[in-house]
Amino acid sequence: TKEPKVLALTRQDSSAGHTSESSHLAEDFPLELRPAPPVEPIKDQSDGLAAEYDWTYPMTRSPRGLALTINNKFFEGQPRRTRRGTEVDAASLVAVYRELGFSVRTEQDLTGQQMRDIISSVTIQDHRVFNAVFITVLSHISACGIEGSDGDIVKLNDITSYFRGDVAKSLVGKLKVFVLQACRGGAETDGTECPDGPADGLNSKGNRLPL
Repeated sequence: TKEPKVLALTRQDSSAGHTSESSHLAEDFPLELRPAPPVEPIKDQSDGLAAEYDWTYPMTRSPRGLALTINNKFFEGQPRRTRRGTEVDAASLVAVYRELGFSVRTEQDLTGQQMRDIISSVTIQDHRVFNAVFITVLSHISACGIEGSDGDIVKLNDITSYFRGDVAKSLVGKLKVFVLQACRGGAETDGTECPDGPADGLNSKGNRLPL
């Protein structure tokens, strides 16, 4: 059998002007040399452009794309599972998407089937004039998927399957981002309201506020 190739460290001998092998290091570290595969730059071919973007997505359109945000706060027949404060997070995300130059669409308290229908409708739109799409869902989540307001579970694979190249043809080669904000724990806890006041957890008298 052939002897495996080993890693041979080299050093440049400035006085002699040549490179010599440190064979004792090669014996200590008998690693097989495997050439790295060539790195090919990403090409945007979605709208006929043949430009190379060196591992980046082009973000030149205005608007840059659609940002869909689904915010489920209330759940049918389960008042203790209301996601208080989620509207603040949703509004913050929407503000960021607008600042980034995206066209924003928001939906509230959707059932599982409504989520499927709306996300599916987004993928079959014509995105040729856009650079990207953001899909954001704020809801409860389990190991099986994202929960609709009616308790119906939407599998993550179902959501991503809508964005396959044979379905969302105008999104081929374009940036697709999925953002999920959810709690996967089964325990419940009540929220605690904190009155407005100075920063750093101090009240008006300078005392630390209890948690």
